[in-house]
Amino acid sequence: MPEEFLRELRRITQAHGILLVADEIQTGFGRTGTYFACEHYGIEPDLITVAKSLAGGLRWPPSSARRRSWTLRRPAVSAGPSRQSGRVRRRAGELDIMDDAFFARAREIGDRLRAALNALQGAFFSGCEVRGLGAMLAIELAAKTAPHRRSASWKPPRAGLLLLKAGSGNVLRILVPLVIEDAELDDALAILAESFEHVLAPSNTKATR
Repeated sequence: MPEEFLRELRRITQAHGILLVADEIQTGFGRTGTYFACEHYGIEPDLITVAKSLAGGLRWPPSSARRRSWTLRRPAVSAGPSRQSGRVRRRAGELDIMDDAFFARAREIGDRLRAALNALQGAFFSGCEVRGLGAMLAIELAAKTAPHRRSASWKPPRAGLLLLKAGSGNVLRILVPLVIEDAELDDALAILAESFEHVLAPSNTKATR
């Protein structure tokens, strides 16, 4: 989200005594290049949800929060009544890998992704947006050029790439594992470029309408 939006939201919530909750279940623990995405905005929320991001997607103890609504809170915020069962248990040293090099790698992956998406934007689209933080990016395609609107069945020339849709189906979300090797990332970006070329290149316009 735009930085100005979140800063204004923090101002309003503080002015009226409202708790600000940051949902970091997907963005937490390094994916965006910092421990939590809210750090990019320079604001401190009252509550941060973490749940399975505590263990990279695993839902079961001992390495993740038991409840989907498990949160971190500022000391000044009272926990109040709770239905949480059990305690969060984790192996010793589980978070030790999250050092400066770990976060730098997330930012490096994000820089390479953003450069690739900007290149696709320049080649095939106008007025589309590339946005996101670190290794969690998206490209929003204009409705008239979105692949699902140009072809009844958008089939890439070769398989091997799994992406997520968002918005009205015209947003491609890219969430890259931070353990990805450079060669794997290069191959994934090549498949993505080939897919856009296959569907949206001028020579294929008639075939995909």
